Amino acid sequence: MKEYWINRARLASGLALFAYVSLHLINLALGLVSIEAMDAMLAVVIVFWGNPVVQAVLLTSLLVHFGLALRALWRRRTWRMPPRELAQISLGFIIPFILLSHITKTRVAADVHGAHITYAFELLQFWVRDPFNGALQLLLLVVAWTHACIGLNFVMRIQRWYPRAQPYLLITAFTVPLLAVLGFFRAGAVVRELAKDPAWIAAVDRDVGLSADQKAHLAHLILELRLGLLALLVGLLMVRYVRLLVLRRRGMVTLTFANGKCIAIPHGTSVLEASRDAGIAHASICGGRGRCSTCRTHVTCEDNSGGLPAASNFELGVLQQMKLPPGVRLACQFRPLHNVKVTPILQPSQAHRAIMQGAELGTEREIAVMFCDLRGFTALSEHRLPYDVVFLLNRYFAAMGEAITDSDGHIDKFIGDGIMALFGMKSNPVSGSRQALAAAARMSARIDGLNAAFAHELPEKLKIGIGIHSGMAVLGEMGWGTAKGLTAIGDCVNTASRLESMTKEYGAELIVSEDVERNCGLDLSPWPSHEVTVRGRTTPLLIRAFPRARELSNAVSLAKAACALPQEDAA
Repeated sequence: MKEYWINRARLASGLALFAYVSLHLINLALGLVSIEAMDAMLAVVIVFWGNPVVQAVLLTSLLVHFGLALRALWRRRTWRMPPRELAQISLGFIIPFILLSHITKTRVAADVHGAHITYAFELLQFWVRDPFNGALQLLLLVVAWTHACIGLNFVMRIQRWYPRAQPYLLITAFTVPLLAVLGFFRAGAVVRELAKDPAWIAAVDRDVGLSADQKAHLAHLILELRLGLLALLVGLLMVRYVRLLVLRRRGMVTLTFANGKCIAIPHGTSVLEASRDAGIAHASICGGRGRCSTCRTHVTCEDNSGGLPAASNFELGVLQQMKLPPGVRLACQFRPLHNVKVTPILQPSQAHRAIMQGAELGTEREIAVMFCDLRGFTALSEHRLPYDVVFLLNRYFAAMGEAITDSDGHIDKFIGDGIMALFGMKSNPVSGSRQALAAAARMSARIDGLNAAFAHELPEKLKIGIGIHSGMAVLGEMGWGTAKGLTAIGDCVNTASRLESMTKEYGAELIVSEDVERNCGLDLSPWPSHEVTVRGRTTPLLIRAFPRARELSNAVSLAKAACALPQEDAA
């Protein structure tokens, strides 16, 4: 559980520092109003940040966050990484060098020398006396904000709500620092005008109460702290290099990838680090922190030199949560001690899409599955021109596809003139069953619309048969090349297909299983039920047959919150 708590400590300390930076940026944005407004907000904020308990929390967060960054630097075995991860690490180590100056000239000046720092004094320093330092302080806030946003993106991007919130978060991420920069420049212009009056400068210095000797002491302290920090980082890098030499002398481990490529790595190197160092693309949405499981890899021993090292409690918790089988490990956590063969399960191009679609690749979930088929279309198309056949089919697919997507369904595939759709992948079996029934009602209404539109061109009306069943199915990326996509397999899918075929036997437009009826919670008793034997199942199955699926409109309206129908469909 150590890694779990380390991740929590990194997130908690980062959020505390992010709050501190955010208030500073908002304070700077008030420069668009006036310097007095900036000082007024500073007077309010300082009551909070000046509290001894809050100061202790802030200092602890700073030390914890920086300490964990040093730990991550020590544990890292390769410098190859995605650009966003490299940017976050680089920005993270730039921040302390600039931050030391700000802390020393504000908190140390106030606590040690009793100075009363105001925005007028700060802006005077930044825009008149030391513009270079002013540029550094502005850079500090922007860099800290960017570093935090990249880190939060790593945390939030694996959440299913993130795609909906991302546009608003992106706007906020750009707007806040932009307003701060504009406020900083606006306030700087005002200060430059005021600084033309020596009496104003004298009044500002008098209010602050720092002597020349005290300012010199602060400058010397900043230099010492920066040199100490630089020595710490250089020392850590040198020790890392020595450790690498020692590990290589102790022996190397051979990783064999599925494509036959072999690489030798020192003990203690994770499979993800080894893949990156060798230039082999490897999925890792969370940046190798063990949060997303997209780096999952199948691992087997190449020889009899020993078994796989036991998973840590943190890795084991993720493996059990994802219900991953034996032999599957997280590449970011697994550090082989012997020669192994590794096969990444997810491709980098698939990993992010899998999370965003709400279904992990290779997972089992209870969903509702729908099959729909266009009746008699083969005979109908025999005496029509190919263009007419394609045009009519595309109109049919568009109408049915809109009905499915409007009900929050996922179109799995088009099979000839048939359609397979999945419901409840992003919610639960109750919502999935209701959404499937809503889609069936919509589809029935849309087929009536098509018949009205083509009344003078079709010798017979278009008819459809729909089968819906709910149960456990295996969801995953299946196929090859461009024909690879998210789909479902299992008894649930086969049963739904059989129910669609039974619509011919019962003269029905829609047949649903008892599992769908139980999940949806709607009163379907007005429609006849039948006990049927489904090929491939050992036990009989109760079904409900609907002559017209649009008859469900009134029943589905009871579940309006989950899947409301448009007024024209419910008519």
